[in-house]
Amino acid sequence: MRTAAVMATAVAGLVINTLPAVTGVLARQLRLEPRVLGAFATANYLGFVAGGLLAVAIMRRASPRTMVTLGLVLLLASNLGSAAFGWGTALVALGALSGIGNGFTYGACYYVFSLEDQARNSAASLLGQTATSLVVITAIPAVAHTFGWRAMFVGLGILVVPCFLLVRHFPNGYKEEEAQESTTAPTATRGILWVGLVSVALFGLGMLGMWTYLERIGAETGIAEQTIARGLSICTVFGLLSSAIVLALGDRVARTIPLVICVILNIIGIAAVGSSNAWVYTIALSAFYFSLPIFLSVQFAAIMRRAPSKRFAVRYQVAANVGSLGPAIGGVVAEQYGFAAVRWFAITLTVVATILLWFGFFRRSSQA
Repeated sequence: MRTAAVMATAVAGLVINTLPAVTGVLARQLRLEPRVLGAFATANYLGFVAGGLLAVAIMRRASPRTMVTLGLVLLLASNLGSAAFGWGTALVALGALSGIGNGFTYGACYYVFSLEDQARNSAASLLGQTATSLVVITAIPAVAHTFGWRAMFVGLGILVVPCFLLVRHFPNGYKEEEAQESTTAPTATRGILWVGLVSVALFGLGMLGMWTYLERIGAETGIAEQTIARGLSICTVFGLLSSAIVLALGDRVARTIPLVICVILNIIGIAAVGSSNAWVYTIALSAFYFSLPIFLSVQFAAIMRRAPSKRFAVRYQVAANVGSLGPAIGGVVAEQYGFAAVRWFAITLTVVATILLWFGFFRRSSQA
């Protein structure tokens, strides 16, 4: 069941996780203006948030199996529809549909991840998404150059099809056992759970707001394009390594010391990425990306350990989806105050998110 959920999240997140490559193809071959490309990206992100909210609204009537099926159908329809229509308005609308499909799929998958060994499951999902995205984002330019932009969307749609074979592995109902059944941690109050969700949303906003502009930050300091590309590839490897560490340690990583260490690495990486030195820039990227799987896995495990029900994982994913608005907010900050302000934006949200997480889920925990 976990393998099915990991594979589903890896495929479902491809459009959003490969947006730089997708929008690059659309800009070159369809001559779409930046505002249209921005609208396409925003539609995917907003659809992701809307899909998560809809998943929460219907989960009492729809099982995880039903939700993931609906999500995959929407993803397939949006990809094939995008291949059929080549004008901006249609692509934006279909991008929103794709985002909604993501929201349904991720909601069902994170419910599965919450059933046991939350940290390891979260890391496995991040590992799968990173590895799959790395391959696809490399293949997209070559496929589009050889067969045209439509082949890019057809290919993304074809990757969705095998996921339908995995649907039967998803539960056809929800387990109602208490989340603390296998741990001594008491169930958190409604207020503390809201603190946790705010922590998830804030960290997501800062993380994605920063990640989107890493290339532009390097370019602004005078680092060569090839060096930036190499640095981004290297940092992806460190992200895979970090995910593998969490996979090996499981829920043992959900402790105060790993949390503090990864936050320190995260902040150092964000601060140092503004350096004009190519090596410092690359090391900063690697430290930043290495910290992400650990923090996200610790956050998920800590919150779900104190949640009243496994269904709370769907609400967790909705809060994570809010982070997809980070690039838009980061863009406004960069336009008004420059990329240095984007770094401070990310650092501030990381610190606040960490304080909220520690206050609600570590300070009062027997494992703090």
